Amino acid sequence: MKAELEHVAIQSYDIQKTLHFYRDVLKLHPIRMLREGTGLIVWFDAGKDRTIEIFGRNSKTKRSKPVPQYSEAGICHFSLVVSDLEKLKKELARQGIRFREAGIEGCCKQVFVQGPDNEHIELKQILKP
Repeated sequence: MKAELEHVAIQSYDIQKTLHFYRDVLKLHPIRMLREGTGLIVWFDAGKDRTIEIFGRNSKTKRSKPVPQYSEAGICHFSLVVSDLEKLKKELARQGIRFREAGIEGCCKQVFVQGPDNEHIELKQILKP
């Protein structure tokens, strides 16, 4: 039996900021929205039957403890493949979103960003041989 990733879930304390980032900056398409109590759940199409789920909490809800630092988090980051990293880097810069460039020679170009809810995201363009 082989396991495959189906979705990533992110808890948001500023749903409008988070929706703007995933919809307007990363250009992901929202495929479903559901009100749950005073919160909102939004599913974004992440390709190949995979989704990113955003759990928007009531803005009056406060975090019970501080967000862990990158090195303390159980999940280091998740990765999204993009078709035009240079164009996306320009959009990130235009939106004032800082990123760190990386890459593997002959394989891919990458940038790492911190999302609006402190999630770490790798944005990768695969290089064609």
